[in-house]
Order: sequence, then structure tokens, then C-alpha cells
Amino acid sequence: METRNCQNCKNDFYIDLEDFAFYTNRRVPPPTFCFDCRLQRRLVFRNERGLYKAFCDNCGQKTPSVVPNSTGKKVYCNSCFVSDTWDARDYGASYDFAVPFFEQFKKLLHVVPVRALTTSSGTLVDCDYCNTSSHLKNCYLVHGSDNSEDSMYSTELFRGSRNCIDSMQMIGVTNAYGCMKCERSNNIRFSMDCKDSYDLLYCKNLSGCSDCLGSANLKNKKYCLWNVQLSKEEYFQKLAEYDLGSYKVHKEILEKAAKHFQNFPVKYMNGHTNSDVSGDSIFQSKNCKYSFIVSGGENCTYCYNLVVTSTTDSMDYSDWGAKASRIYESQSCGANIQDLKFCFFVTKNSMACEYSAHCSNCQYLFGCVGLRNKEYCIFNVQYTKEDYAVEVEKIKRHMEDMPYRDNVGNIYRYGEFFPAELSLYFYNDTTAQNVYTLTKSEAEVKGFLWSEKKENISHDTDIYLSSALPDTLCGEVEDFIEVPISCAHTKLSETHPYCLGEYLITKREYSWYREGNFPLPRACYNCRYFERLAQSMLPPKLWTRTCTCDQTGHDHSAVCPNKIETAYAPERSERVYCESCYQKVMV
Repeated sequence: METRNCQNCKNDFYIDLEDFAFYTNRRVPPPTFCFDCRLQRRLVFRNERGLYKAFCDNCGQKTPSVVPNSTGKKVYCNSCFVSDTWDARDYGASYDFAVPFFEQFKKLLHVVPVRALTTSSGTLVDCDYCNTSSHLKNCYLVHGSDNSEDSMYSTELFRGSRNCIDSMQMIGVTNAYGCMKCERSNNIRFSMDCKDSYDLLYCKNLSGCSDCLGSANLKNKKYCLWNVQLSKEEYFQKLAEYDLGSYKVHKEILEKAAKHFQNFPVKYMNGHTNSDVSGDSIFQSKNCKYSFIVSGGENCTYCYNLVVTSTTDSMDYSDWGAKASRIYESQSCGANIQDLKFCFFVTKNSMACEYSAHCSNCQYLFGCVGLRNKEYCIFNVQYTKEDYAVEVEKIKRHMEDMPYRDNVGNIYRYGEFFPAELSLYFYNDTTAQNVYTLTKSEAEVKGFLWSEKKENISHDTDIYLSSALPDTLCGEVEDFIEVPISCAHTKLSETHPYCLGEYLITKREYSWYREGNFPLPRACYNCRYFERLAQSMLPPKLWTRTCTCDQTGHDHSAVCPNKIETAYAPERSERVYCESCYQKVMV
């Protein structure tokens, strides 16, 4: 193991023998940024949720876009982007050995049109405001999702999820409201970490359960209220005492549930069906080290949010997966890809690409933007196979001899991902804000761009106060529908830097709330999203701790001696158990 000092945050980080072997195999130098700084830098290149009003620079049609026209960047609607009406090679430029590589790439990135929304063309039906998604139907503001329908304000819906609102990480779930990290369940409300269950209210970590409220850490149970077993008649009698359509009652139950759940231990790592893994939220994976939110991974290190199986032999790779192999320092690449290095949004059957962006079905690219079905191109210029190899090696040497210095003084040679200042997105629009939340002043000190206020997709009418919304929907006047409503957090810019300021309740959304007897939200959909993140997601960081189980009667006489590596920081209040102790206290 070798200790290095991160040139960005100045903290020490470590590179072990396995890491060095990977770098040697992939013919790249070791990184000069630590894990957190590498991940944050990559996430700045992914905007899932920040949508702006824009017009396609090709056909002129109005389109929601992750890149506003005000930046001067050419934006094409998805139909135009994948059409044959233009060729990204028309923007090609010969490499200039008198100018640093990243300076030239920035120029190319800003002149080649990009798609307004990063979606799989032709697979979305009635989903005009959905992004980073494919195979959706009748969805509104759903992002990072696949094979789902009839949902709103949700992220990472997969495998036939339906009727999900304000939910995240749903796998095969139907009829969910305000839920997080649930699988194969139906009719669940404000619940998290539940699977193979139905008719749950405000529950946590239930498996094979039904008809429960405010309960945690149960298996194959029915009719439990605050973890107390009741008869069927008793349960429904007591359930009727709760006005579940009342926002006031909803807040009271949420507060009581949060306190109640503190009485129950948590497992050191969220995940199952793994072999030799470290990190959190890892499923059906093997030999994955220091990785987070990975499904179907094998031989992966320092990876993050690879939610679509499978990914193999990769390092420092974030967001996507889907038959990805030998990927290094890349962001939002996926769908049958291999041998990519330092790329973002390179997709669909691409291989052997370096330092390229927004390309699909391509091979052997270096420093390219927006190409489709091309090979052996450098800066969007066509080369022969032989000339391509010679020129790439010359450019790599030039990147060493003439490095790029970013706006905060970091130095970039061959082997580093793109400087954050090359991103087309504002920091508070990107998924970096999800993981490394910053205020405006904090972001600007670090050299990140910041969006002062969203160009919200709303009507130009008077603002309705969220405090004036009815407590329940029974017989109330519907004058707040399709009218901008002020978010309850709109003045809390320091504690809620992600707040959109206002939000809408659509007619379809109102019908959903009314039919399901749900309370109306008081915050914008972005604040609601970050509230779910705070409740359910742990930081991508590990601590070595000792199991906190102090029970007798299973494998140890008093305090458990087992060491654990966990994303639960020592200063947190949860009782964190090792796998053995946790399974033995589950009811």
C-alpha cells in the first residue's frame, strides 16, 4: 500500500497492490485525486433533475433541456440528435500541439450539439419531462429509470414498477408513495427497505409482511402496529383511528416512526447475495471493493451507482452498467460497452474509447463529441487505423508535456478525468449535489458553476402559499391545481441549497392524491427528493467499527467482538450489528 496526497483536497489516500495492478493492466498512471474528489468530479458531469426551457437549435421546437439555451450551447431535441440531418464530424478539428488537450476538448464540447435530454430515443411514451431513462410510459419527472410506467417525481424505478410517486430505488413495486429502496411490493406508503410485502404504512425493513403500520425489522408478519402483534380485527379497528389523508397526522406519524425505529438495530451493510464485497447497497455481486449502490458487479473497485446489471473488471465508474466491462474513470456510460477510459455518456455497443462524450455505437475514439456509428476518430476527425494509433500516442505524450491547469490550480495530465469546469451543467443541478451537498458559496470556492434560480416549467401566475394548502382533500376547493406553489423551504437557502422555490400540483397528480387519500406535499419535488436521500442513503465512505450488539444468547456472552466495515459513521446514533447478530435478532 502506498500513501498519496490528493492534489485537490490535500488529504491523504491510499493505493494498494491490487489497484496498481489494475493501472498497469489498463496502461494508465495512478490518480492524483482521492476517491471522494474523483467521484465528485465525475458526478458534476451528470444532470438528472435540473430541467430548463429550451428550443431545439435544429428544428426550433420547444423542448425541456438539461442545458439551457442561455449558455450559448447548441441543444438538439432527441429526434433531431439521432437523425441523419447532421454529422458531428463536421465540427472536427486537427489536434493543435501548441494548446493543452483539455482546452481543445472544451472548445469542441461547446460547439458540437448535445441532446436536450439524455434518454433512449423511441423508448419513452408520454414522458416529456423524464431524463436519463428508457422504456417508460406515462411518467412525469421520473429520472434514472427503466421499464416502468404511470409514475411521478421518482428516481431509479426498475423492473415493471408502476404508480410510484415521490419514491426512489423501486424494483418491481406498484402503488408506492414516499417510499425508498423497496422490492416486489404493492400498496406501500412512506416505507423503506421493504420487500415482498404489501399494504404497509410508515414501515422499515420488512420482508414478506402485510398490513403493518410503524413497524420495523419484521419477517412474514401481519397486522402489526408499532411492532405490536394484533388480531386482524384489532389492527383495522386501530388503523381507522388514523386520518391518513391529513397532512398534520402524516407529520405526527413520521416523527413517531423516526423515534420508534431508533429502538431497532441496523445491519452494517445494506445488501444481499454477495461474495467478498465492501461498501454499501451492494446486491448479487462478487469481489467488489469500496463500492456503493452496485447490482450484479464483479471485480469492481471504487464504483458508484451501477444499478443495471452487469458490470465487470472496472474501477472508478459511476452511473449505469448494463453489460459494461473494463471501464475506468467514466461517468454515465453503459449498455454493452467495454474498454472505455475517461468518458461520459458514451453508450450502446461502444468500445475502446478515451476522453470522449455523448457518443454511441463507436469504436476507437479519442477526444470526440457527439459521434454515432464511427471509428478511428480524434477530435471528430476521421483517421485510418494505422494513423489513429500513432496520433493517439503522440497526444498522450503531449498531455504529459503540456498539462492543463484548472481554475483552482489542479494540474491535469493523461490519466485524469475531465476538469469539473468543462461540465455543461451547474453544480446544484448535478448528482454531485446529491452526494456532496454544497451551498452556493461553498461551490464557488471550489470552482463549480451555480444556477441562481431555475427557469421552472410553470405558468406565469401568482404564487400560491404552501401553508395555505388544505390539511385534507375532503370537499376542498381546487384553486391550487396547476398554479405555482411556494416551497416551504424557499427561504432556507443555506440548509436547502437545492430548493426550486416553487412547484406545481398537476390535475393528474391531484386525482392521484385524492383517490388514494394522500396528504398534499408542502415542498417542491427537489426538496422532497433530498429529504428521501437524507433518510435512506449513506455517504460513500467506510469506517472500521466493532459490532454494537450487547445481547447474550447467540455466539457471544456479552459484547460482540466482530469487526465490521460500514458506511455508518461512529458518531451516528444507530446500533450497527454484524451480519450474524443482525439475522439473529430479526423477528
